Amino acid sequence: MTGTVAAGATPARVAVAVALALVAAFGILFVWLDHATISGDGMAIYVVAESLLQDGDFDLANQHARYGEQVRQIASYALVQLPATGRWASNWPFGMALLWAPFLYVFWWLDALGKFPSPYVLYGIPLPGTFRAIGLALVCAANVWGVTAWGFASSAASAAIQRWEALVVAFAIFFGTPLFFYVTIEPSFSHVGDAVTIAALVWAWLRFRRDSWAHGLLAGIVAGLAILVRWHLFT
Repeated sequence: MTGTVAAGATPARVAVAVALALVAAFGILFVWLDHATISGDGMAIYVVAESLLQDGDFDLANQHARYGEQVRQIASYALVQLPATGRWASNWPFGMALLWAPFLYVFWWLDALGKFPSPYVLYGIPLPGTFRAIGLALVCAANVWGVTAWGFASSAASAAIQRWEALVVAFAIFFGTPLFFYVTIEPSFSHVGDAVTIAALVWAWLRFRRDSWAHGLLAGIVAGLAILVRWHLFT
């Protein structure tokens, strides 16, 4: 019996050690490479997120009045004016707003306390200090959701291989694709949200598809969030 317990415990200890080592590696790489920025598609996604989370609506006139110049410089396609109504709109979905929400609320609060008073230059564009707060919120979100995607992917893979092997394979995939770039260098894009929701969907499907309706409902909710993040992946 003792031998059996020891044999069963060894893979678990190995998996824990591997997981801790890889989390430490993530942390070191994030500190080294993280770029707190908002650019391109990220600006387009952010104006929708701010409208929903701060204003409680999808009337983007406020965002155009507030960021019109920055939008023109960073991503002119972020806001479009509808010819028929004259109202401002966006082609981007709001799923990332839900993933960004806890991080944005924290850094908006810090910004309101005056923690980011100084303007700074991003890609040669002078920006108010608020954009530093936004960039920090988005890179923190990308780091957290990127590691979460790794966790879901490795957990799903552990159904077929040993847990420690699944952790290493998912880690290798993380760095063998552009995902790491979007977690660190361009965190404002929606690719990290795409990765974590799809990884969560695969995990939920493999884990719960033969169980109760409640588990199926959970998988459906995750699929809905994935569609809200990047709907065109499902077309």
